[in-house]
Amino acid sequence: MSETWPSVEDWQGQLLRNIHILSAQHTRLMATAAAPVGDQEPDEEQQRAHAEAVNAVEGLLEQTEQTALSAGVPAGWIADMRELGARGARPAPVPEPGSPVSVVPVRDAVSQQFYVEMLSVDLWHLERMAGLAAARADRIATGRWSIGADPGAEGRFAEAMARRWERVNALAHAAELTDSEAETLWGVGADGIRRFHANALNTSNEAALAQSWSDYAHSTPDLAIPPYVPADHSAGTQPSTPTAPALQEMIAAASAALRSTFIDNAITAATHYDAAIAPEAGSENWDTSTDIEPDQVNHDSGPGP
Repeated sequence: MSETWPSVEDWQGQLLRNIHILSAQHTRLMATAAAPVGDQEPDEEQQRAHAEAVNAVEGLLEQTEQTALSAGVPAGWIADMRELGARGARPAPVPEPGSPVSVVPVRDAVSQQFYVEMLSVDLWHLERMAGLAAARADRIATGRWSIGADPGAEGRFAEAMARRWERVNALAHAAELTDSEAETLWGVGADGIRRFHANALNTSNEAALAQSWSDYAHSTPDLAIPPYVPADHSAGTQPSTPTAPALQEMIAAASAALRSTFIDNAITAATHYDAAIAPEAGSENWDTSTDIEPDQVNHDSGPGP
């Protein structure tokens, strides 16, 4: 019976998962020095053992990253895995209401937590793409877009969004996302991140918005199923697994966020303007006897040449 060798994609995915795990372990070791016993400081042997453990994990992490680079894994993916691993090992701050930071579900299993964190990254980009599509369509409809149409780029942008949507759902399936977690990630819980993107887009000029839109349209197409998701997790979404809203629904939600943030900003600006021009207290008691009358002879003469 012949042995089945893993595909290149499976190998790359395993390397990325190893980088994520090693980065988390390295962060935990760096954050916790050799544990003291009672009030005693750790002795030299404990400190040496701790330093050796840190160096060993650090060396293995660097070696795995170099192997991944040699295997054709993009450097950006490697950097993302390292950062996500380190971030997952730190205590997560509690986001404030309306915060642009989504509440990422926590998993006991390292592999599932990895999928959840990667899901949050792809979902952030998907929400931003929905905001860009909504902002661009609104400016075109209202005559505030001077750049000519590019059907080819529009098709590539739509394809990139569709691929990102498929990736989000594949990761949701791999992470075994629950309905309540889905509601937090892309339901009511996503209002904060949508308003965050909307505020940035409302204040962007045409050139900046067009460049951001073009970056996605001309980016290298992502795989619909990420290479770090094993084949048994990407075989298809079970009926019980929640899926992200349809792309048109996400764009509609982004449009609503653009309108509401625009109105809120306008009201805030008007309130500040009214407060600035309101008469100061006691201004009705101004002593008019101190007013200086205009020069009746030279009132038309302006500053000299």
